Formats: sequence, C-alpha cells, structure tokens
Amino acid sequence: MKRGEWKSKIRDEYGITLVSEIDVLDMIENEDTLWTTRCCKTKLCMQGYPIDMYDSYVTRHFYKFVLEHELPFAIVSDKYGLHFFDETLAYYDTHPQSLSQELKKYLGEEMRRKAWVRNFDTIIFYNNSPLMSKPYFEMLSYSGIKTYYTTKLPQALKNVYSDPSRGLGRKRIAVSENG
Repeated sequence: MKRGEWKSKIRDEYGITLVSEIDVLDMIENEDTLWTTRCCKTKLCMQGYPIDMYDSYVTRHFYKFVLEHELPFAIVSDKYGLHFFDETLAYYDTHPQSLSQELKKYLGEEMRRKAWVRNFDTIIFYNNSPLMSKPYFEMLSYSGIKTYYTTKLPQALKNVYSDPSRGLGRKRIAVSENG
C-alpha cells in the first residue's frame, strides 16, 4: 500500500473518518461522543475498570487525555465490544486476529447496543497505528455508529485526574482550578 492510501481505505472500506489533532480538540465539547481506544495484551488484574486493567503505551496516553479533559470513555474490547470507564469486567485473553467475522459483527452490534443505552451516537477511536487497528475498524464498522479515527491526541492542557468509577457518563466532572 502506498503512503497515504490507508486514509482512503479506512474511509471506503469501513466508513470511518480520519480526523486531525485540531479536529479532536473541536470534538471535546460534544456530549454525545464516546472516546475509545483499543484493548491490549497486558492486563493488570483479573477483574476491574479499564484504567486498572489495560496497560500499554497507547492506553496510558489515552487515559491521560480523557481524564484531563473529563471525557466519557471505553476500551474497544475483543471480548466485550466496549468496556466502559465505570464497568468492572473480568479478565480475558483474546487476540484480535483470532476473531471470526461473525464474532466481529456480534461485537460491533454489542458496541452499538451499549453505546446507545448511554446515549452516545458518535465514537472517536484513537490508536497510533492504522495497521494494528484493522480488527477494531471492522468491529466499529459493524456497530453502525458514526466513527472518527485519529492517530494522535493533542498534548495535555492541564494535569487533572478524576476517579473513573465516579460516573463521567453524560456529565463531565466539575474540577476547580485549585485541584
């Protein structure tokens, strides 16, 4: 594949729109948007919230961004479809390449169901590698939810952390400038 062809492939094959860091900043205020990234091989506990379970460079960078901006988030999971910030779910060891098309379709439908229950009609998916994103693009495509993809998140604007178990949900947590 020639340089840059992956952008049109993502749009044409999966119906996913590529967005820049600037576009991402413009989308922060959209309350019907769910922020997502991929799961990872390293899981730190047998059961837990996403922030306690999934550990990789990608997830750590993602957590920092969503927590600093107080955004609702989920991990695109090879077992659960979506693992929301306030859900405690069990450990699993499923490699994305082992998923059949039927299972990816099921997970996409499960993503749609779980997102719509929480009134999300848009997903932003962050992953630094389009190549490593293919199984997730397929699941997101099957979800039928309007999806945007970015390979970069803007640098942090402030250093504020919130407990993900406290229900960011549809409302953002008010954080004072003093901490």
